[in-house]
Amino acid sequence: MSSLVKVLREKYGREFISVEELSSELGVSVSELIMEAKSKKIKAVKIGRNIQLSLKGIECMLSDEELNDNEYQNSLDQVATPTVTSEQSDERIELVECDVDMSKGCITYVKSSNRWILQIDLGKTVDGKRIRKSKSFKNEEDARQALALELAQLNKISQREVGDIYWKGNPITSQTQLKDFFEYFLSLCTAKPHTIEGYFETARQIARDLGEVSLQNLTTSVITQFFNDFKKNYAQATINKTFSVLKRALELAKECELIEKNPMSNMKRPKTTKEGEVNKQVYKAFKDEELKQVLKACKEYSQCTYTMAKVLQYTGLRPGELRALEWRDIDFEVGVIHVRQAATQEREGMTLESRGTIKSVIGTTKTPYSVRKIPVNSEVLEVLKEWQEYVKSDRAYEKARKCQYVFPSTRGGMIGSTGLSIKFRKAMQQAGLHGRGYELYTFRHTFCTNLIKQGVDIPTVQRLMGDNTTDVILKIYTSVEERDLLSATKKLKGYFENRDL
Repeated sequence: MSSLVKVLREKYGREFISVEELSSELGVSVSELIMEAKSKKIKAVKIGRNIQLSLKGIECMLSDEELNDNEYQNSLDQVATPTVTSEQSDERIELVECDVDMSKGCITYVKSSNRWILQIDLGKTVDGKRIRKSKSFKNEEDARQALALELAQLNKISQREVGDIYWKGNPITSQTQLKDFFEYFLSLCTAKPHTIEGYFETARQIARDLGEVSLQNLTTSVITQFFNDFKKNYAQATINKTFSVLKRALELAKECELIEKNPMSNMKRPKTTKEGEVNKQVYKAFKDEELKQVLKACKEYSQCTYTMAKVLQYTGLRPGELRALEWRDIDFEVGVIHVRQAATQEREGMTLESRGTIKSVIGTTKTPYSVRKIPVNSEVLEVLKEWQEYVKSDRAYEKARKCQYVFPSTRGGMIGSTGLSIKFRKAMQQAGLHGRGYELYTFRHTFCTNLIKQGVDIPTVQRLMGDNTTDVILKIYTSVEERDLLSATKKLKGYFENRDL
């Protein structure tokens, strides 16, 4: 018996321990343990919320011994019978058996989110960091098919030399064109779906001009010329994002020893020279009279649009937070709206040539700081109650009556971002404000502006807005201050005119 297994048995006093406990004991990641268990055909079971491995299986993982099937199955039965309930047994982690030469893959079922997670181990970077790819699916069949497809594409390579990098069956070298390296770079990015989509869009813009240039020919002068042309046509925010994505991609190329140095390491971020471009973002807010017009138009357009407008007026919610709002999030007794989640758009099958397919999903808020409680007044609560009764009685919302979302579509699911935008666009047209640069976020900026006008301190405004930095708030504050200064000088002009000075 392995001395480590003996120590574990004495320390924990049981035949199964969690992968988190084993991870701590061995000093390796949980994911690596699961992958190793799969490669040795050691079953992992989920008991409650913990993924567990048997000490017998761990002993085999740490040695060259073969599993004694009967003995191993007995250990599984012993822990499963008294501990795993019928509900929990459905939550077992199934490690998919697959013959893989260069990469390992598995799918796991996460009961809490009712999703199947695909994970593929793509090896390590030159500095020893794990390279993994993961996707989530609604059902097991889709996850299995995607796993089979991914592994089939990866395993077209017969024998790969250690240290070489391959993507879609082709080696990546210093001769690889930037557009092909971008595909590899983007496959390794881990961020929220909306952020990844932004990376793809930025990569497409770069690839239009530099896509066919090889990595080794991407010199500082070539990139400088690209940005000299680019800055003439784009705003500063776009330039900043483009500069950042390209620099990060080339830094990966350097880490993979495809290029000797990052040609952008000493480059300064260029400034826009676009004609008429102001190098600071303007955050527009409704004037008081305009807000009255908008609310009146929303009420005339539909009960749903008016209710959403009132909620936005008094909470400053982001559109995604509004769409994901559930009835359980509204505390009518206390007068508080809880912001716990946000709707976002997720694209599948994105490449530099295709934007893939899009779908709406519920995810986390923009940042952990965005999870918050917003007190609301009786007017908002009354409007929400009226809307709740409207949904229960209106025939158009018959399919949505059991829906948990505050603002469902008439089909019963979450209202789409396009549907939300259309409602407000039509209301804006009705109010005579369409084409003035107003959008859904204008409600958020108006909320912030009015808080500042009322003398609310910046930290409190920041907490109500759910922003982890004060950048946007301070820009809105500056904008408000400038308008107040202009208003003050106009009053001064009138003061002097009245005195004939």
